[in-house]
Amino acid sequence: MRLKIALPAAVAAILLTATPALAAELPPLPDSGEAFAYVHRDQAGLWEPGPRVAFDALGTNSVVKVFVDDFRDDRRDGFAIWLTAGKGNHFEVGRTYQATGDVPTGGPYESTEPGLKVIRAGLGCSHDRGEFTVERLDLDDQGYVKSVQARFDRHCEGDQGPQPIQAHFRVNADG
Repeated sequence: MRLKIALPAAVAAILLTATPALAAELPPLPDSGEAFAYVHRDQAGLWEPGPRVAFDALGTNSVVKVFVDDFRDDRRDGFAIWLTAGKGNHFEVGRTYQATGDVPTGGPYESTEPGLKVIRAGLGCSHDRGEFTVERLDLDDQGYVKSVQARFDRHCEGDQGPQPIQAHFRVNADG
């Protein structure tokens, strides 16, 4: 008696996929105002400013830090995002960057490679990887960020960190 064992195509696809797919769909940003749309852990969300939701962006034309804090329902949630074009490089609006550099949260970024770091509710990856696109970047007269709109797709590499995160955000800008 012979047994035939077949590996279904779906199982093979899962085994060959490096980054797990997200089950939820990224919500669209509203036409105007600040907003942060995300998919994380198979949940989709859209945050807009309010009495207990705050947005902030700071940085230059080579490094942007974005903070979104949610204090609703007596809980604290939020995202901290670092995007960098790499040491000595400047962002090009509309360009998609392959983020391979590890961005330190407390010191200077020395790599010339683009980098991405995402922390949600205090949890992050040892090695963030993925891509991001700066869709809009407005600087003041001194070269500091006034407003930013970007999107990213991040996954953890080489560790058992949080699941992939996709996000699209706009801070201090209209659509």
